[in-house]
Amino acid sequence: MKICCLLTGRGNNTLKDKNVLDVLGHPVLYYGANAAVKSGVFDKLFCSSDDDKILTEANKLGFEKIVRPIELALPTAQHVDCIFHALEHMKEIGYIPDIICVLLANNVTVTSKMIVDCVNKMKSNIEEISAVCSPVDAPLGTDARPMSPLSRVTSTSTVGLPRESRISLA
Repeated sequence: MKICCLLTGRGNNTLKDKNVLDVLGHPVLYYGANAAVKSGVFDKLFCSSDDDKILTEANKLGFEKIVRPIELALPTAQHVDCIFHALEHMKEIGYIPDIICVLLANNVTVTSKMIVDCVNKMKSNIEEISAVCSPVDAPLGTDARPMSPLSRVTSTSTVGLPRESRISLA
């Protein structure tokens, strides 16, 4: 089973360079990216961005660069379109994942355990689940759970992704 991580971050933000700002000695994106690496569940790591600083920092942690076109870096661009663009890149290089874990570059609270829990939930019921999230409003230690159809639409617009490519939102 092919399982990859897709780290996403735009450089054109209201807070300049927010994804690479230093927080406790590391750029913001380091925390989620490092959790992905330490989880040990991915055979491939990708980073999609329009910003070379983001791509360079992610690459230092082993993430392959996917340069996002300008139209997908605008404030009006939809996150799901960035994911589709990344899937096209993966297809072009001959990599078709069974599961994709999408991480936002500005998320400093995701842990390796959250990622492992989400991926395991996907693997345990791959034919039935199209998205999983690690709930932030649940008590610590709560397992990841399948998203409801409504939250699937409102969370990150994962509706419409190809059945072959499952997404885990950690």
